[in-house]
Amino acid sequence: MKSSLKQLEPMVIKRITAEQAYPLRQVILRPDGTLQDCMFAGDELATTHHYGYFDGAELVAIASLYARNSEGYRGRGCQLRSMAVAENKQGQGFGHKLLAGICQKLATDTDYLWANARVSAITFYQQADFEINPAVFDITDVGPHQHIVKRFK
Repeated sequence: MKSSLKQLEPMVIKRITAEQAYPLRQVILRPDGTLQDCMFAGDELATTHHYGYFDGAELVAIASLYARNSEGYRGRGCQLRSMAVAENKQGQGFGHKLLAGICQKLATDTDYLWANARVSAITFYQQADFEINPAVFDITDVGPHQHIVKRFK
């Protein structure tokens, strides 16, 4: 008897291009903006890496890493930007898995990962053991943010 079960495709983290990240950036992070609003300075640099979490063939989560230090920290830093999870996949652990995979990769050759996180995402980053600066600041056309950092060394 043949099995009617479809073979499940693996969930996997892969490097992607900035162009692959833009549609999800726009829908989740800039829903009132355009695709152009989601193209950031530094996206095209060889030192910038874009990652996607795939559920089978579907890109369900993205994050971009920029080789940038943050004032006040010693060592080699990396900035996390534009982390987003598809709306129909939020709350299912995809973002945590993507962030954990990124942190595991960075821990060997980076001293810390930092970001300006939306206030609405602070609990997510607290669960991932980031230190949260309590000061809230506004990013024009985006909203309130807080500085976060995760130290590896």
